[in-house]
Amino acid sequence: MEEAVQVLPVAPWALAAVSVVLVVALSVPPGGPRPATVRSGPSPVAGRAGAAVALLLALVVALVARLGPASELRNPVPALVIGLGWPLLLLLPTVVGLVRHREDTPDAEGRGDVWPAVTAALAVLGFLTLPAAPTRPAAIFVAVVAYALVTVAAAVAFGRRAVGERLEVLGLLARWLCAYPMLIWRLLRAPRPDLYLIGYPGILDAFLIAPIARLRRVPVAWDVFLSMYDTVCEDRRLLRPGSVPASMLRSLERRALRLPDIVFMDTRAHARRLERLFGFDEGRCDAVWVGVETEHFGCTEAAPAPAPAQGAEVLRVLFYGQFIPLHGAATIVAAAGLLRDEPIEWQLVGRGQEAARIRAMLARDPLPRVQWTDWVEYAQLQRLLAAADLCLGIFGSSEKAASVIPNKVFQILAAGRPLVTRDSGAIRELLSPSSPCTYLVPAGDARALADAVLAHRRSLAADGARRVCHQRLNDRIDAAAIGRQFLDMTQRRLHRQ
Repeated sequence: MEEAVQVLPVAPWALAAVSVVLVVALSVPPGGPRPATVRSGPSPVAGRAGAAVALLLALVVALVARLGPASELRNPVPALVIGLGWPLLLLLPTVVGLVRHREDTPDAEGRGDVWPAVTAALAVLGFLTLPAAPTRPAAIFVAVVAYALVTVAAAVAFGRRAVGERLEVLGLLARWLCAYPMLIWRLLRAPRPDLYLIGYPGILDAFLIAPIARLRRVPVAWDVFLSMYDTVCEDRRLLRPGSVPASMLRSLERRALRLPDIVFMDTRAHARRLERLFGFDEGRCDAVWVGVETEHFGCTEAAPAPAPAQGAEVLRVLFYGQFIPLHGAATIVAAAGLLRDEPIEWQLVGRGQEAARIRAMLARDPLPRVQWTDWVEYAQLQRLLAAADLCLGIFGSSEKAASVIPNKVFQILAAGRPLVTRDSGAIRELLSPSSPCTYLVPAGDARALADAVLAHRRSLAADGARRVCHQRLNDRIDAAAIGRQFLDMTQRRLHRQ
C-alpha cells in the first residue's frame, strides 16, 4: 500500500501556535491613539476578524490537502478542479481576505501589530511548499493555500488597495478571464461604430481589439495616458531599466502601441517622450488634455471667502496626491521646513509610494505647522480647495514629471485657486509664468518653492483679499473643450491616413 504523503512536516502544536499568532495579530486593531488629522474610518476589527477566519479556513483546507495522491501527474490540469476547496481558495484573496476599502489601514499607522501575521504566513508558506513535488495535486493545493495566507495577511497589513494593485494577481487574472470573452462577444454583436476607443490601461485591450477592428474595418484610438513601462521602470523604479522583466515589458508595450491607428497622451511633451522611449517617428503620438470635471471642481459663489490675509494672518497651503515620486513631496516638506517660523499652515492629503519616506522626514525634523490627512472624499476635497489660499502641483525632477500636467492642476485651475508647480514644457502648453495667480518654479527646488509661497503671501497682503483665479481657462479645460480636442485630433489623424 502506498504511503501517505507528508505535505505538512510540522507538528500539530506548531501549526496551532502559528494559527494563534495569526488570529491575535489580525483580530486586534492597531494600538495607540492616531493623530487627529488621520482619518481613521470605520473600526477595522470586523475586517481583521474576517481575515483571521479566512486564514483558519485556508489552514483547514491545507490539512485536507495532505490526503491527495502521491503520484505525480502527467497533466496537472485535473488537479485544478479537485475538491470543493478550490472555489473557496480562489475566492479567499479576492472576497474574504481583502478587507473592505473603507477599512484600509493607513500606510504607516496599521503595520506594526500585523507584522507577526505576515511573518507567520511566510513561515507557513515555506512549510507548505518546500517538501512536495510541483505536479502533485497536494502541492498545487498547498501553493494556493500559501498564496491565500500571504495575500490575506498582506491585505490587512498594508490595506486592500495596496495589495489589490500590487500583489493580488490571482483575482485580477480571474476577473480578466471572466470578463474578456463576454466583452469580445458583445463587441462582435454590436453595431459597427465609427471608432473604437481604448482607455487606460489598454495594453491587453489593444491586442484583443486589433483583429476585430481589422475584420470590421474600424479605426482604433488608444488613450494611453501613462506608459506602463515608463511608470514602472523609468519613473517609480519598481523594475530596473535594462533588466529582463523591464525589457519584456517595454517590448510588450511597444508591440501594443503599434497596433492602433491613433495613439495619444495627455500633453504634446508627453507624446514626444513616448515616441523617444519606444523608438517611434515623431508625430506618431498625438495629445489631448486630461481636463477636469468642472461640475465638481468649478468655482462657485458658495466657496468660503476668509478674511483678508494681512499682517500675521495665517496662509493656508494645500497639497494632495498619491505621494508618487513625480509629485516631489519631499521638496514640499523641505520648503515647509525653510518657512517653519512663518505663519503658514501646510495641509498634506494622501498616501502612496513615498509616504513612508515623508513620514521619516517629519519624524527626524517635526514641523508643527504641517498637517497630514491620510485621505478625504471628493466632497471634502472640494471644501479644502475652496478654503486654501495657495495650492501645490508637482515638483518631481524626473523627465516624466516634466512631461505631464497632472489632474490635480486642472482641478486647482477650475476651482479658481492660485497655483505653484514645477516649470516644464508640458505646463507651458497651458500656462505661462506671467499667468495670473501662477508661480512656476524649478523642479526639486525647495528654496524656490518657499520663495513662491512668500511672494503669494505678500501679494495677498497687498491686495487685501483673495481673488478668483484662472476664470478664462475654464472653457479650455472642461468636458466640452476636451471633447472638441479629441474630435479635432481624430478627424485630423484619420483624414491624414
